[in-house]
Amino acid sequence: MNTSGGGKRQYQRSPGPSSSPSSEFGRLPPHSIEAEESVLGAVLLDNEAINTALEKIQADDFYRAGHKAIFAAMTALSDKREPVDVITLSQELRSMGLLDEAGGLQKLTSLSSAVPSAANVAYYAKAVREHAMRRRLIHEATEIVNEAFDLENEIEGFLDKSEQRVLGVSEHRAKRAFAHVS
Repeated sequence: MNTSGGGKRQYQRSPGPSSSPSSEFGRLPPHSIEAEESVLGAVLLDNEAINTALEKIQADDFYRAGHKAIFAAMTALSDKREPVDVITLSQELRSMGLLDEAGGLQKLTSLSSAVPSAANVAYYAKAVREHAMRRRLIHEATEIVNEAFDLENEIEGFLDKSEQRVLGVSEHRAKRAFAHVS
């Protein structure tokens, strides 16, 4: 927390949820690399696991940029009804220009051995979703705090807007119940 001129306090602003390795508060945002890798590994083991995962999460729910890219590529392959394996996935990531960001072929190969089976993919996806929701809530709450310090008047409108931002986090959760069926 910084104190700036004019007696107003300001918190360091974050560029957004999961886009920075550290938060405004000197702590890492909530995440589970193991759960993320387990979801990705489960899909590589059993392509049907993507359907279970997509009921709970989307690419933006992943904390690591490389994991977001991998899940987006897996989703694209699934949408085209193509198999999701190390070879097709590496080709899809390469065509998207994201293979290096995803960690390369070595990372994809390691993911396929990250989990012994795809049986628990729903549990892993739930963990990824819950961490993503916590990051979104932290982001929105921080933005609300920043705006509250700068607020001159119009408290009623500000309260309505703040309430909508927090409700937006929970609405994101509710939208998942109605996933697009390809």
